[in-house]
Amino acid sequence: MLACGVSPNAYTYSVLVECLCGSGSGEWKMVKEGVKWFCEMMGKGIRPSDETSVAVFEGVVRCGKVDEGREVVRRVEEFGFGFDEKGVREVLKGKRGPVYRDVVDVMFGK
Repeated sequence: MLACGVSPNAYTYSVLVECLCGSGSGEWKMVKEGVKWFCEMMGKGIRPSDETSVAVFEGVVRCGKVDEGREVVRRVEEFGFGFDEKGVREVLKGKRGPVYRDVVDVMFGK
């Protein structure tokens, strides 16, 4: 895309980030790459969807990188964005277990 002079849009970033972070592989290298694109997205002023945000933090938590997740929350705030707790809980609706509790804890400090 970039070679052709076309910049990624919100949809392109979301697909890339969700694929890298939400694959469930638990491979930190892939999740870390997804976090990089997630931050680039926000750096360009593009607000990530609740689904994209959850995918990032789900990937981070599955890799056991809770401290890194809190750092990503700090970066999100630096970019001037936040999370819609109601929207995030809707995305997580029906999902149970320690991973999802940890996702909420990392994103909202609860």
